Amino acid sequence: MKKKEEPVLTQEEIREFVIGYLGSKENKTNAQIKRFDKYLAEEHDVFEALIREGIIAKNGRQSYSMYERVLDTLFRDGRCSDLALREAKALADGLHFIDPEGRELLRGRGVKNMPEWSTEDEEHLRRWLACECDDLPETVPLTSIQQVHYCGDSYEEHFAALSLVCDFPLRYAAYTFYRGVVMEFKWPLRAFILYRENGFADEAVAKMREMYASLFRQTEEEIDINVMLGFAAVYCSGGKKKPETEFYQKYIEQWLSEDHDRFIGYIRDHMNGDFRSKVLKKLTGSGRA
Repeated sequence: MKKKEEPVLTQEEIREFVIGYLGSKENKTNAQIKRFDKYLAEEHDVFEALIREGIIAKNGRQSYSMYERVLDTLFRDGRCSDLALREAKALADGLHFIDPEGRELLRGRGVKNMPEWSTEDEEHLRRWLACECDDLPETVPLTSIQQVHYCGDSYEEHFAALSLVCDFPLRYAAYTFYRGVVMEFKWPLRAFILYRENGFADEAVAKMREMYASLFRQTEEEIDINVMLGFAAVYCSGGKKKPETEFYQKYIEQWLSEDHDRFIGYIRDHMNGDFRSKVLKKLTGSGRA
């Protein structure tokens, strides 16, 4: 029996189907789901119009929604960079920084390298993260911990899609890595590893190193310490996926093979005591500092 061909619809008819599909609370048939997915993959003009008209809108909940799913498809097609930058600004505006009392308290507890900065510096950093300027303040402010963003599969995929249309993801990854809190910086890098094309994460690390030299004004040694300790911390902690483990492992193995004494020395001299023992044990078989 000859397979029945699907009717060719106009864009207006496709639009009406999509609106009806999204507005219906009834269970969708497999045929309806397949048809919707086909239109989402092919009819980007229709979906961009629905996004911009607010017919497909952000629902205000924390859960990943149809809005983000549609946007990700449009981002992967190189569209809606203005909406990506709007999200970047919202995240940057929502960051919390260590207040002056908190900085003094941390210094009293022996925390080293705790700089002093102004509210103007904080606003400057926000503008940089939101891609509204291309330079950083003389003193880079430090965020309060733990502010974990883009954590979880769908959010990581969304973060990777954002990186196709603006520089915010790379800037955010660079800043969180510079900030040095594992549970903050592992997710942006995981997004690049899992949801961008092969080799992109390595390119991102190279660009981050360039940022540290030119914008964060770090020396080559400071950059090496930052990257080596950060990679070792993620590699020796749990909750990784196989491609993520493989990504960090290739760097770790290279450093152990070609730059062993310097790599292990940085860990001994600069990593937090309790975690340092765990990392050294995993990398060398001995946790002795």
